Amino acid sequence: MLEWKSRLNTMIEKEDQNIDEMANESSEAKTNDVGLINNKSGAGLLARDTGVLEAFSYYNLGFRFDPENMSLSFYAPHIKMFTGDYQIIDSDQVSNPITDEYQEILKLIGGKVDGEV
Repeated sequence: MLEWKSRLNTMIEKEDQNIDEMANESSEAKTNDVGLINNKSGAGLLARDTGVLEAFSYYNLGFRFDPENMSLSFYAPHIKMFTGDYQIIDSDQVSNPITDEYQEILKLIGGKVDGEV
């Protein structure tokens, strides 16, 4: 089977995580986790040893970055966004993380895109 197809099947077949389990885990720091947790309220921000970055301020209210799934999850009964500009760029569009402004700065300091100066 092609490698991409195998990876896709693995992603599709993953079990969904239980939100209750995630909430319980988020209020407990494990041995190799780094972060802050308020002992009274349970609110906290944790960098897990798995690479997951999560913050919860109340039951079902928080966010989670998961590098295994390459996902960002928001948990909230209501989401409000205040912005002057909102764009959705899907993964099919070509995206260059080095913007024109960054390239101009590199030229000014004599740097190169590969990190050399």
